[in-house]
Amino acid sequence: MSEESIRGKLCIEGHLVMKAPLLIGMGEHDEGNQTDIQVMKDKNGYAFIPGTSLAGVLRQYIEADNPRAAALIFGTDLEEPSAYDMELQSSAIIYDIKLSNATIVHRDSVNLDGLTGTGIKHGKFDYEVIDQGAHGTFAAELILRNIHEKDRDLLENTLMRLGHHLADGFHLGARTAIGFGKAVLEDINIDVYDFHNADDTAAYFLDKPSKKRILFKKKASEHAYPADSFVIDADFVLEGGLMVRDSDKSHLTGGEAEDGKIDAIMMRDSDGNWRVPGSSIKGVLRHRCEYILQSLGMDTAMLETLMGPDPQKLRKHLSPKSRSRFLVDELCLSDAVQPYQQTRIRIDRFTGGTIDSALFTSMPVWQKEPDKHAMTVHWEIRQAQSWEIGLALLLLKDAWLGRIALGSGKAIGYGRLRGLKANLYYKGKPLARMEGQNIPPEEVGKLQEFVDAFINMKGAGI
Repeated sequence: MSEESIRGKLCIEGHLVMKAPLLIGMGEHDEGNQTDIQVMKDKNGYAFIPGTSLAGVLRQYIEADNPRAAALIFGTDLEEPSAYDMELQSSAIIYDIKLSNATIVHRDSVNLDGLTGTGIKHGKFDYEVIDQGAHGTFAAELILRNIHEKDRDLLENTLMRLGHHLADGFHLGARTAIGFGKAVLEDINIDVYDFHNADDTAAYFLDKPSKKRILFKKKASEHAYPADSFVIDADFVLEGGLMVRDSDKSHLTGGEAEDGKIDAIMMRDSDGNWRVPGSSIKGVLRHRCEYILQSLGMDTAMLETLMGPDPQKLRKHLSPKSRSRFLVDELCLSDAVQPYQQTRIRIDRFTGGTIDSALFTSMPVWQKEPDKHAMTVHWEIRQAQSWEIGLALLLLKDAWLGRIALGSGKAIGYGRLRGLKANLYYKGKPLARMEGQNIPPEEVGKLQEFVDAFINMKGAGI
């Protein structure tokens, strides 16, 4: 039999759950809609994830892990050099995912000036997203051909790593650098059908489990971070109030929103969880990185290779578009925080007196349990260089010591954090662990090497 002959199929099913908002745009703008970007829907108006989006994400992950395996599964790209020794057609079939519980919400964002940290004029835009909590059935097939036999071990190892990656969490769609599109695959079943076996062949066509069904389970402590990434997972507590304004006041009770008693409320998702959007986090971290670079007399243009082009330069077409390699997740606050209504007055800056009829009330969240983590921050640098890791460590230090504040109200002490513990990963393996104000002595030297690499960039004139 030829190498192209089909000898079986491998079928993967699972339950995909969105852990963050999803943005896959339609590519067309409805003139009757005021939003700049609208989410993709089918002809009946139901939100879905196209198989092409899934295929692109999965191929990108496998190519970073093993280019030969990517060619074996997704075929060779005729426009790019192949890691395989011959041309191959794709063996993967990935189906669209129809989403249930798909709540469409509106988000707005504004580009920030890197020097002042304030909004850029005409830099505001609006878009639709599918809120976290949407879910659907993931289904994919891999056609097993004779040519796969000689690379059976490679194929099995790749699929196991892919399964860990899907169960650990991956990103889909647009704006993934600010946490959008985070999804996990739960209840993964893998059926291997051998078409040389009559029972397996019948089971496949009757849509029954194979005799070699694999129930994939991931341990909570296991992570499948990309081999070329540097990752920080850090727990923080709030040192003051936190306010990220939400325009939707529908979850307020007692008629407070309708009566105008609450002027500003903390952002919530459609499930009622307190959230900090990734755009707020990414903007604050970028601004702090620029501050660190400026303090050391280094060129802030260095950040463009890491965090993408400066928004102002991009608007004026002074920088080419590039993809950010610095990724953050949206924050979902824990039950260690609670809202607290606060009434304040506005002050006349000239006289120092109060302004008549300028009483206003906000409802930020505050820490209610002093040493219980309020949030877990996830940062990731793809294709990380040593100096970029050093900069990320200095960024973590500033956040750890309360020098970085999130949200609005920074001038009155809102948004300051204090670090509890952090786990650092590099090249897919644990690098260091921090707890409280202490770093184990044996790990200080490893981290200092990365900081030195960053400092040495100044000597290189970069």
